Amino acid sequence: MEHHGISPIGIGNEGRQVFWNAHSFEPFLFLFTAIAMAIFAYGVYKRWKLWKAMGKDEIRVDELPARIKSLIMNGFFQVKTWKDIYPGIMHGCIFFGFFVLIFGAAFDAGEFHITEPLFSWAFLRGSFYLGFSFLMDLFGLLVLIGVLMAAYRRYIQKPDRLTYKGTPDTTPEDGIVLLLIGGIIVTGFIIEALRIHATLDPLTGYATWEGWSFVGWTLANVISGLDIEAAKTWHSISWWTHTFIALGFIAYIPYSRLMHIITTPANHFFA
Repeated sequence: MEHHGISPIGIGNEGRQVFWNAHSFEPFLFLFTAIAMAIFAYGVYKRWKLWKAMGKDEIRVDELPARIKSLIMNGFFQVKTWKDIYPGIMHGCIFFGFFVLIFGAAFDAGEFHITEPLFSWAFLRGSFYLGFSFLMDLFGLLVLIGVLMAAYRRYIQKPDRLTYKGTPDTTPEDGIVLLLIGGIIVTGFIIEALRIHATLDPLTGYATWEGWSFVGWTLANVISGLDIEAAKTWHSISWWTHTFIALGFIAYIPYSRLMHIITTPANHFFA
């Protein structure tokens, strides 16, 4: 089948395709999400109990402006990590990339579950949606770049900062974290590519506006010879793989070094 190339321009009433090829999965997604969040909450609770047992149960909120400044500058913008260029860029790609992706997921959920069914307002449409799609792919790519930088630094470069008494301070957990983050991004791009490919028009090829999702669009062209029904099957498999990796990542956070995602901002505010 001939697939025509596209120009990543074209603004009309394009919109987000939430739960495409996965509508029957929605109840199970809510169930597994609730389980993952319960595991996450229990882990945070255990850490909090340990923190109290160590006699650190005082919560200070004096000098509030200074605490807010520390939270923003050190907890969010992570200015201290930028003193070293390579780790600064690495952490920035992962942290800010994930922040934007989470914000984007909240936009998706807000439209699908709140504004569209309750107020008949679908805001992820037209030019706004195209810009949104571009940013989601861009920041997803930045996260993946950050993961590759982290893997190179930890397993190949091995700087002195990542050693303890001359021995590399690397554990299997470090690899698990990188695989989870990388897995979320890669499977997300695969899902996008398979959806773009499976929804092509037999006569005109891929919709012009799909080019704004530039990573997914590029991958869709790579798999352009794949049978449409096979693409739908692989999309379902990839969707579940992506879901379980993402929910597993959330559940794993309080039981791993990833807990610093929560404790670091808290320390900067309450210390």
